[in-house]
Amino acid sequence: MIRRFFCERHQDIPYGLWPADASLLAEDARRIAEEKQLAYIRLPLYPLAESRILGADILDSPEGARMGQPLAHLPEPVLAGNDARLILQAVTEAAASGKKVMMDINGPVAVLETLAGTAAAYRFLRRDEPYLQQLCQALLDWACSCLKAGASIISLADPLATEDLIGKANFCRHYAPLLIHMLQGIINKYPDCVIHICGKLSQDMLDNSLAVAEELPLRPPVSLDKALAGQKGIISGLACVNNTAKDLDCLYNLILRC
Repeated sequence: MIRRFFCERHQDIPYGLWPADASLLAEDARRIAEEKQLAYIRLPLYPLAESRILGADILDSPEGARMGQPLAHLPEPVLAGNDARLILQAVTEAAASGKKVMMDINGPVAVLETLAGTAAAYRFLRRDEPYLQQLCQALLDWACSCLKAGASIISLADPLATEDLIGKANFCRHYAPLLIHMLQGIINKYPDCVIHICGKLSQDMLDNSLAVAEELPLRPPVSLDKALAGQKGIISGLACVNNTAKDLDCLYNLILRC
């Protein structure tokens, strides 16, 4: 074990109403990056973006978006349509500024929970249901579409799939193959991109010998956003991407062991 990091909510993202205009979304993202002096642009989308694209029942309000009722029938796991095109267009317009763009991507268990409910998501995971594997591939393809549109950094999180929630056996036997498939698939197609995995998830990978951590010294120390924006071709972990307040003396590049 190297160290544990606390998860933090990104205070700059408006979690309420769904964006309706790509140019305004890109403009908001650029404005936030400038106001916060961030080294990259991060689209201000709420955490249920992929679920919304897939047709999940998402309840919008100024106080924040939340999951509604589970769907009676699971949708085809393909992230396409008007909402997807709007986001990809916003990525392209934001990248035109010359600054790197980060895209937040949810993992398959978190997305499935918003489609089918928590119990069903965990049941699918324990049984290695084909739908969960198809959803994993759809999210991989979505990440690649975002990179093709102009993103440089993928921030990957799956808050329902950490070891403390699903247990060591489920994490290693059922979830890790999905996660590794996504990571390898993205890097194989876009070898120069940066993938940042949430601190808890990346620590679980190290604890279970699924990866080793290569230390990348930062001299002088810089904030996490500047460190990520200055890298290419790494899988970063062991830090919360929502915390850019503290300068770091190193990044950790996760080298997959399987």
